Amino acid sequence: MTELRELNRPMKSLKSSSIARFLRLLAVSLAALLSLAVTPVHGDTIKILPVDEAAQDPEFLDFRDRLLTAVRKRDLDVVVAVATEDIKLSFGGGYGRAQFREQLLAGDNGAGGSYWEELEWALKLGGVFSGEHRRHFCTPYVSCAGSHQCSYCDPYEILVAINDRAPVYAAADATAPVLARLSFDVVTLVDYGSQWQQVRLADGQTGFVAFPEFRSPIGYRAAFEKREENWQMRLFIAGD
Repeated sequence: MTELRELNRPMKSLKSSSIARFLRLLAVSLAALLSLAVTPVHGDTIKILPVDEAAQDPEFLDFRDRLLTAVRKRDLDVVVAVATEDIKLSFGGGYGRAQFREQLLAGDNGAGGSYWEELEWALKLGGVFSGEHRRHFCTPYVSCAGSHQCSYCDPYEILVAINDRAPVYAAADATAPVLARLSFDVVTLVDYGSQWQQVRLADGQTGFVAFPEFRSPIGYRAAFEKREENWQMRLFIAGD
């Protein structure tokens, strides 16, 4: 109805039409500028650099070091004891210390990988504190600090090189030619596989990468909380 009333204003129709065209052009221009602001330009290199704040709290650092040692030794009782009674283990309702024990005993993370290895990687890649009085710690940094370094990155559509010589292969084969070695770079996920993932590099090339050199922000991550002066693991989960 508003448009109809505007068309029925003969004395201002030409002026109104010109203003409307100008506003539409301005809106399109602003949308284009905003798009450039949040979308990586072809050829740009984006990096998510490692960060580990654990040393800022010596008590937590000692706790994490001891937990990592227990994980590497596959010390089931010590690792399970660190979990809260209500530890969250999946987005489908999986939780609790008893189920955590079962998953560690099974070893399989459900995707053909090792549950223990996923926990070890999550712990040793470093993370960040959050919350009031810094009573929460999230690890690994790829999942917990990546959004601060690349706020427009879609965690579902990227992988991150977690070292400074991460290889990208021409084919899904470790004997294939190496197209590039990336240093903490973000790459775009083209096709996900159980072992190999096809990715697109900043220069437009496509290649193949594999765990553990590349990691997804929605891969396994852990969250710790200081409850009654004791650090405990309240979450160990993958996906979103």
